[in-house]
Amino acid sequence: MASDPFGDFKTAGYLRNTQGLSDPASIKHVEHALFPTNLDDAIEMLRTRKVIDYGPSSACGLFKDA
Repeated sequence: MASDPFGDFKTAGYLRNTQGLSDPASIKHVEHALFPTNLDDAIEMLRTRKVIDYGPSSACGLFKDA
C-alpha cells in the first residue's frame, strides 16, 4: 500500500482497519461493500449542516503535523 501514516501496516493492516486487512483487493472489496451501508446516514448528516468544512477532527486536522 502506498500510505502507512501510523507505521504499523504489517501488524494492523491498512490504516488500522478493524479486520487487519493488508491485501489491496480485499480492502477494495470491503470499502466498496461498506460504502452504501452508511450513505443514507452521511446524506442526512450533510443535510443538517449549514456549512460543510474541515473541522479539527478531520483527517486534515489529524495529519497536519505529519
